[in-house]
Amino acid sequence: MSNMSYVFVSGDNQLIIWSPALQTGALFVAVCDVVSRSLAAEHGLVAEASDYITIHGDVFAKFVSTWLNGYTASDNTILQMEWRPFLLLSVALLQRLDKQVVLDSNAARSFIADAEALLRNMPHA
Repeated sequence: MSNMSYVFVSGDNQLIIWSPALQTGALFVAVCDVVSRSLAAEHGLVAEASDYITIHGDVFAKFVSTWLNGYTASDNTILQMEWRPFLLLSVALLQRLDKQVVLDSNAARSFIADAEALLRNMPHA
């Protein structure tokens, strides 16, 4: 496996907010693409190169809020299990971007603490 990585930068200031392994970054972007189409909500991830993504924070925050509120409103356990890890990553990225996610439920609020714990394992510059 190669040591190459993805780079996610803030659209506000071009600071690197996450630099995962190439496979990890590609999977995250692919899932966001699918969920974006499913929810008919723009995600705000813009590929500047095949491994370099600019995150437009306000658009991404709205997308994550829509996604998270859809997650908590769903009674589809399998879908929730599929979405949860990527939602945690997304909420963690919002925290690193200093963006707020709009939470409509206590269940959604529990993501904040879990995402904060995840941040310790998310490399960035």
